[in-house]
Amino acid sequence: MKSQKPRPRRLPFLLGLMLVACFVGRAQVSNTQTQPPATATQTPAPAASQTAAQPASAPVRLNVIVSDESKGVVGDLRPEDFRVEEDGVPQTITHFAREESPVSYTLVVDNSGSLRGVLDHILRACAALVSANRPGDETSLTRFVGSDQITVPQDFTAEQWRLIRGLESMYVEGGQTAVVDAVYLSAERVAARRTDEGGRRRALVLLTDGEDRSSYFKQSDLQKLLRSHDVQVFVIGVVSVLGKGEVLFGKSPRDKATALLNNLAQETGGRAFFPKNVKEMQEAVAEIARDLRTQYAISYHTSKANRDGKFRKIQVKLSEAAGGGKRTVHARSGYFAPGAKGAEKQ
Repeated sequence: MKSQKPRPRRLPFLLGLMLVACFVGRAQVSNTQTQPPATATQTPAPAASQTAAQPASAPVRLNVIVSDESKGVVGDLRPEDFRVEEDGVPQTITHFAREESPVSYTLVVDNSGSLRGVLDHILRACAALVSANRPGDETSLTRFVGSDQITVPQDFTAEQWRLIRGLESMYVEGGQTAVVDAVYLSAERVAARRTDEGGRRRALVLLTDGEDRSSYFKQSDLQKLLRSHDVQVFVIGVVSVLGKGEVLFGKSPRDKATALLNNLAQETGGRAFFPKNVKEMQEAVAEIARDLRTQYAISYHTSKANRDGKFRKIQVKLSEAAGGGKRTVHARSGYFAPGAKGAEKQ
């Protein structure tokens, strides 16, 4: 299958950006392909992780989002509205605030053939998200198709024009889509970014149909990595381009993609959106733009003193007194306790 050559996008991009940015409310270019995942050179040392092998005295920090039935954010909760458990044991909250923090995030954009009819809409959504960046924020771009077609058109920058230029360079290309590999390599890069800034959030925004066909890494490998780093994954899943018909065995392509994308968000405390039209995609962009920066920051000192290096499961719940109908808490699933090679034991 021949690649579709890139075509000028500037006029549609400017028009699309103006329209979508209104809805939201407001290069150093690398052309070198990422090496095969097995030999990637950008893997940070475990000590660079915010969550792996943290000192026993360090508090466990959680970035928490609460959404209501309409997927809107709930922003009026108090410390007493939350309950935190680690491996089923209640923990004492030592810090609570609703904070707006600077964020380093990577836009990970699927350029595979199945998105040929919607890539322009996806890129406009990316441009709108970039346009919502605030002072202190920085963004990088990852373009992917197959495992040998993962590139970084734009490294981390606060300059929006560089990011727009990088988005304009994207185009549909044939290949066996490697969603897991693209997320794995991108999560490594953003996890190692500006780790000396304690209040900075790190995130990954994935725009894809979610169909993984040929990744080198397994989903279990990706889960380990995400559990070792405090990187939230937000998803805009364009799964409507995939088939949903019955199959003889197992799930349909759409069901598999939806399950994968939901898992990425749930594991990391992010959120997944599955828009059915342009309006819903605009709404998803607006929600993610807010979620990236303003969340509940909750900290506690674990009641477990042993340094066993094992994964500890975290559950954040709302008390009955919080009220307000059906609400969903989004927080990372856990962390690796201090201990030698802790991130390798799960």
